[in-house]
Amino acid sequence: MTPQAVLAAIILMFISSFIVACAEVDSPTAQAEQKIQGSWSFSEAVDEDFHASYSYTFEDGLVRFSGYPPLEWNGRYRILPAENNLITLELFDLEDEDGPRDSYTLDLAVDSVADAMMIGNKGPFTR
Repeated sequence: MTPQAVLAAIILMFISSFIVACAEVDSPTAQAEQKIQGSWSFSEAVDEDFHASYSYTFEDGLVRFSGYPPLEWNGRYRILPAENNLITLELFDLEDEDGPRDSYTLDLAVDSVADAMMIGNKGPFTR
């Protein structure tokens, strides 16, 4: 190969890598990932004498939940195809103090303006 051909191949590989990286950042899944990152909390009065609280933390594919009455678990998540502000997560590799938990899906409805979201049928959760 001539030096010009090697240089052209290197430039072509660089441009291809750049295009792939840009496409991944702008994908709906990447945008959904950015929207949910961080800790989200919500509390509610169950009755006049009892309050419940819930907290989710989403961090690059890892999820942690804690709540009151006392419940904690952690695991991993995968974002399923997202539509606008409705995000569905597949939660898996879940564990609590008693051991493994069943995998399931969880719907998130994100309100980017209010920086809040509904998680399942609870909320609004805020940062």
